[in-house]
Amino acid sequence: MKKPFSSPPHAFCTGWPGWELLRSFFSSSMVLRARVFPSIFLNLAYPAVVLCTFLETGGIDLQGRSVIELGAGTGLLGIVAVLLGAHVTITDRKAALTLLELNVQANLPDDLQLRAMVKELTWGQDLVSFSPGGYDFILGADIVYLEETFTDLLQTLDYLCSEQTVILLSCRLRYERDQKFLMMMKGLFSVQEVFYNPDNDVHIFKAQRKVLKRDL
Repeated sequence: MKKPFSSPPHAFCTGWPGWELLRSFFSSSMVLRARVFPSIFLNLAYPAVVLCTFLETGGIDLQGRSVIELGAGTGLLGIVAVLLGAHVTITDRKAALTLLELNVQANLPDDLQLRAMVKELTWGQDLVSFSPGGYDFILGADIVYLEETFTDLLQTLDYLCSEQTVILLSCRLRYERDQKFLMMMKGLFSVQEVFYNPDNDVHIFKAQRKVLKRDL
C-alpha cells in the first residue's frame, strides 16, 4: 500500500507505545488523542487509515468539495479530507467533541482550520441542523457495527444525500449483522465494493442514492 503524504504538510503526536504502527502510514510527526487504550485504538484506526489512503490514491478529487464525516472518533479521516482540499464537517456525539476539536487544532494550521467544522450529530436526531442533500461526499470509517444504530444511521444517510452525493464507508465485515446493514442500504442506495485491503481485512463501499425512473 502506498503511504499517503510523501511530503506531509502536517502531522499527529502522542507518547503511546505502538504508535509507530499507525504513524508509519502517514508522516513521522502526526498527533491524535483518543479515549481508548492504544492497542484498541490502533485496531479501530485501520478502517480510517485504509480509507484515507484510498482518498489520496484512488482518484477521488476532494478539492473544494463539501464533505461530512460521520462517527468521526479521533477525526483522522476528516482531517485528511481537509488536507486533500475539502471543506469538512466532522461529526460525532457530544462526548467526543472536545477530543475532536483538540485533534483538529493540533493537526491543521489556522488557515486550514477554517475549512474544518466540528459539530455534534447523533444519528437520527436533530437532522434539521444539517443541510439536507448538501454534501458532495459522506465519509465513515468503522461505523457499521452496532445493529441498534442501523436504522438511525440509514435515516441520517438518506437525509444528508442528494442524487449526486457519494457515500464512502470503510469497515470490517465481522458479523452477519454487518452484512445486514449493507442489505438495508441497498434498499435506498446503489452499493458497490470499490476496494479491499486483505492485510487489514478492510472493505470500502461506495453508495449513491438510487435514481427512480419517472414516467414519461
